[in-house]
Amino acid sequence: PQDMSYFPDLASLKKSLQSATNGDDDEERQISNIDNIDKNQKLKFSRQLNFVILSYFHDTNKYFVWVEPSSFADGYFKKAYRARLLTSELKTAPHWNTPRIADGTELVIKVKKSGATMQRNGWNEDLRQLRQLEMYCSAWNKANVSNKTYHASQAFVLKVTVDGNSETGPFRKGEYVLVEPFMPSFQKWNWPMAAEEFAKSFSVQAFGHFTYHHSSGTELVNDAQGYRSDEKYVITDPYYLSADDVRCKIWFSNHACNKFCKAHWKRPPGTAKQQHHETTTNRHAQNQQRNKNPIRMTELPTKYI
Repeated sequence: PQDMSYFPDLASLKKSLQSATNGDDDEERQISNIDNIDKNQKLKFSRQLNFVILSYFHDTNKYFVWVEPSSFADGYFKKAYRARLLTSELKTAPHWNTPRIADGTELVIKVKKSGATMQRNGWNEDLRQLRQLEMYCSAWNKANVSNKTYHASQAFVLKVTVDGNSETGPFRKGEYVLVEPFMPSFQKWNWPMAAEEFAKSFSVQAFGHFTYHHSSGTELVNDAQGYRSDEKYVITDPYYLSADDVRCKIWFSNHACNKFCKAHWKRPPGTAKQQHHETTTNRHAQNQQRNKNPIRMTELPTKYI
């Protein structure tokens, strides 16, 4: 059910319910003021780029984008295309949940490898997982565990226009796609069963441990990936392991608590606590430094914590 206080009057509420009945184009929350990334990361215009029109809310709002013809990243379930918003035409009123993106913003358009998503609700689980991740991020930030804030990527669903005069590039006409801001310097920090292999970031490993504790030991958020700056982490495509999944225990068997982990945080029964010592770094760094002097935690650059 929708929050009634969101609608200024009964007429707009009725219109919203009618629209929801007629189709599944309604967005669940407003995405506003997505920042442009550094100009050096901008997508270069070329003849190889496809011009695609994406739409929102029964084609009322249109987004004109340039899209690379080939995916630049392929995951287990999805593949991603780089894109750039040229401009947009928004006709819905400001109080509607319409994605508002600045012209020139670099974007990532994701599609499912299993086939085109022809209904908006085909992305509901992805959006739910990002909302759940944002809840964990907010709790982490409130607890002030580290000097960086954590955020879930802002994602929304748009439809490849059914306008007969438009091109669709690498997508199908009428297909629903997941759109997120492009992340420069994309990184992956851990994996479902190899918690910290080759990982360089300590706080993001502690964040996984924190999600298990904050969920009262019911689930673990892992497979952490996204963008990191000096001030924040932006995480996308989270992977959830339930407490009864054997991979959850495997993750913790590979997890060594570091200075960001708290002694009272929960762990799965039967998993022994391991501790990073101040004379060691993560396992990858240990392998590199095996025959050298160990690096102290306090000597690590900020980007490694």
